[in-house]
Amino acid sequence: MNARQRGIIIFAILVVVGIVFCGIVPFSVMPSAGIGMALPVIAVPGEVVTPGGLFGIDLTNTLVGTILADIMVIVFALLAWRASRGWTKEIPGRFQSFAETLVEGFYGFMSGIGGERLRTAPLLWPLVATIFLFLLAGNLLKLFPGVETVGKVHCAHVGFNGYPVVQGSMSESSYLLYVDTPLDSGTEQTEEMEHACEAYFVEREFDRFVVAPDAEITAVIDELETEKATLESELATAEAEAAAEIEHKIEFVEMRIASAEQLEGLEAQIHDVEAQVETARAAAAESSAPAAGDHGATEGESSEAATEGEAAAAEGEAEQTAVVPTVTLAELEAQLTGLQEQRNLTLSQLQYPGATVALNAEQLERGAIPFVFHITPFVRGPATDLSLTIALAVMAVLLVQVYGVIALGPAYFEKFINVSALGNITKKPMGGIDFLVGLIEIISEIGKIVSLAFRLFGNLFAGGVALMAISFLVALLVPSIIYGLEIIIGMVQALVFAVLTLVFSVQAMEGHHDEEHDDHAAAEAHH
Repeated sequence: MNARQRGIIIFAILVVVGIVFCGIVPFSVMPSAGIGMALPVIAVPGEVVTPGGLFGIDLTNTLVGTILADIMVIVFALLAWRASRGWTKEIPGRFQSFAETLVEGFYGFMSGIGGERLRTAPLLWPLVATIFLFLLAGNLLKLFPGVETVGKVHCAHVGFNGYPVVQGSMSESSYLLYVDTPLDSGTEQTEEMEHACEAYFVEREFDRFVVAPDAEITAVIDELETEKATLESELATAEAEAAAEIEHKIEFVEMRIASAEQLEGLEAQIHDVEAQVETARAAAAESSAPAAGDHGATEGESSEAATEGEAAAAEGEAEQTAVVPTVTLAELEAQLTGLQEQRNLTLSQLQYPGATVALNAEQLERGAIPFVFHITPFVRGPATDLSLTIALAVMAVLLVQVYGVIALGPAYFEKFINVSALGNITKKPMGGIDFLVGLIEIISEIGKIVSLAFRLFGNLFAGGVALMAISFLVALLVPSIIYGLEIIIGMVQALVFAVLTLVFSVQAMEGHHDEEHDDHAAAEAHH
């Protein structure tokens, strides 16, 4: 077998794998099982998982991710300490070798940038190393299974899209989004729809009323009427506290009775419109057949009795009779589709009063709950929250100023307000420009915060959105490529943030002092 033949075989395998995992599975197999890909909710701020869950502060999923990233760094340090026996073990094991390789490699790389300042400045090396390890842990955390995918199911908020849910197999309190259509972007939630969802899912004001697929509507109405009569008899003898609950149940039974009666009327309308559609289709088929026959006759026969004018008139009449039923048929089919949609919504409201999503009998039989839900993940990558990246950038830039003051003393602030330049302005008129440049340096320091924060946030947030979009479009195989890119991006962004913190710190400690020293040496040489 030559190289071309092997290439053809490999290409054929790739095509088959792509068709199966990028076409058949996500667009047919998964939706048919009700587990098609849902479009995740994309939100910039961290989403609240538990209101007031952290000493009265709202616990967000990005805060949970931050805590987990901190724990990962601490556990890594403790395991390295234990594996090395307090860094006294001369022959390292595998984990100690890995930890030493990582730390020493990072230290050697940073030493090439920070030079002697990295070793002599107090706590500068621990600072940049901690930033790097924390961001590395947080950026890689978002790629763990379950992160940004497993969370709290709740009624979708107003303006967001969501899906029905089905009960999961793990426990009674576990749910899965029900998606049985490929590339389904969901249903947008309204305020009224959210209230109806809360009434069922949160307040549990009623339970599902199960309707058998082959049940007669009249029998369902009779069953509901019997239940209503029973509740009314209980209400007559109930105490004040129980009476309110019974009245609530009666209200929902009445809603179900109204839905059942409406469903009975819709079924009759659908039956009539279906008969009209069949009649219109038969008429369209009959009218088109003679038209084709006449057309063939005008082309095939050469009889002198049929003139060209008579043939054209016959064709025009046949075309007219064919077009009119086609337009009527389209209108009837649209009317039938609308009635079927209304029937599904009414059937859903019969089983779940106030239902906001129209589900057919098969979907309801699968256990789909006809309200609009979405998932708030329990854990989200820390750097995908702009508040964390801004806070980290502010801390880094403030520490840069601290290192500048440690190295240069109060003279460091002349970098921003150059009073010496103003004092020598009579001798050096260009000192006025130096003073203005110092004021611009203040803006530059603020720009460092913006640069550090938005670079980190933008890359990590955009990567998460890209992963969501690719997973929504092609659920399998292709997202693994994005995962590989996200690993690289997460490592690079952690390194970039740490490197820039080090560079800014070294510049703050060296730049201004060296310039003054050079000016002083030049003045002495002149004298």
